[in-house]
Parts: sequence; structure tokens; C-alpha cells
Amino acid sequence: MRNIYQIPKIRVPVEVRFRGEPPSSLEMFVGKICGHHDGPERPSEVLNGDQEFIPMVRPAGEPVIVRREAVLEVIVDAVHEGERPGGMGMGQVASAEVLLDLDDGPQVRGLFEYMMPEDRCRLQDFLNTGQRFIPLKDGARVRLINSRFIRRVIPQVREEVT
Repeated sequence: MRNIYQIPKIRVPVEVRFRGEPPSSLEMFVGKICGHHDGPERPSEVLNGDQEFIPMVRPAGEPVIVRREAVLEVIVDAVHEGERPGGMGMGQVASAEVLLDLDDGPQVRGLFEYMMPEDRCRLQDFLNTGQRFIPLKDGARVRLINSRFIRRVIPQVREEVT
């Protein structure tokens, strides 16, 4: 008998990296429907939710339960994160190319895209919104970086061609 209270989920392939370890290929479960936007739930919404332990699946099908706080980053195809900038509600859309120093030593380069109120649209304001996992665009992928493991954020100056 099917449970009528079961929430339909889909599997999203991700790479999960813990401190001091290479990335592991896993699949993450997201809701087929999201209550506050069109389309499926985003991996960042699961990671920024309130569950301390998140169920995932290894490529061979074995289940694994991951402690969210132990995750350094989750790498996902950008299509699963959608096109809407992260941040707080309506306001100004901004972007910043950055180099991140993470606690375990690697440097990660990418683009933060965010929407913030006009009077608080600096990169610093975005980083202080309290999001645990911050989306960093890296080409066709998005790195969902655990903000607790960010040691330094180094803005990269874009050279303009005139």
C-alpha cells in the first residue's frame, strides 16, 4: 500500500567533499515540488534546511546518511540550482568573482550571484545573510560551499577592455 503522506523525491547526482578527502560521487534526494517556487526543490534548499543528517545514495545503490555540518562542499550541475540569484528577497542583483580559501587548504574560484536590498548589496552583506551553504558558480557547475569552512574571501578584480 502506498503511503499517501510520502513526499515524491527525485535523485540528483552530486559530488560531496569532506575536509581532507577527495570528492565522493553520491545522489541526493530533493522534492519533486517546492512549496515556494516553481519546479523541484534545489540541493541548496535541502542543505540549508533544518535536517542535521541528510540521506544520500552511493552509485552502487547503498544508502549513506551524511552529517550536514561535516560537508565542506557539494558540487552539482547548475541546472539543478536554477537561474535565480541567492540572497534576501527583492532588490539589486549583484555578482562578484572570488577566490575562496577553505579550511582544508584548497582554493576555489567562482562567481557569487545574489540579490540583496539596495542599501545592503555589498559582497560582505551577502556573505553575512546566515546561509550555511552558499552557491558559487563554477562554469556549468555550482559549488555549494559550507560557509563555516570559508577562511577568506578574496574578490577578484575584473579587467575591462576599452
